[in-house]
Amino acid sequence: MSAFNYVEAKCKCPACKTETTLRAQVHVAASFDGNEQGRFSGKTYRLGEPMAWWLAEDPRHMTWSEGSDPTHKPHIGEACYAECLGCHAELCAIVEFQDLKAARVALVSLASEWPVGYLR
Repeated sequence: MSAFNYVEAKCKCPACKTETTLRAQVHVAASFDGNEQGRFSGKTYRLGEPMAWWLAEDPRHMTWSEGSDPTHKPHIGEACYAECLGCHAELCAIVEFQDLKAARVALVSLASEWPVGYLR
């Protein structure tokens, strides 16, 4: 079992074709470790919100992107299991990160159409 957080973003669902909210399960900046404010997992973020993590002066700070897909560097991102909060369709979302924030959702597809070249 691995630690994860959720990222929510507005998108057009490929299943129900409506503008809705997507909820993606991300492993970037997710850990069962934590600080005095709690674990770095099980939280929900929106695009642009800073994610809880070690402070910049902590040697563990640089590990925040370890959950990203290593085959798509220099971008820090991952293909994630996601769900449409409107119709509850099983989706895949490519979420890109910058400076400990989910910066954008680069792609949304049905989970059955997982993008080629991304880890599952």
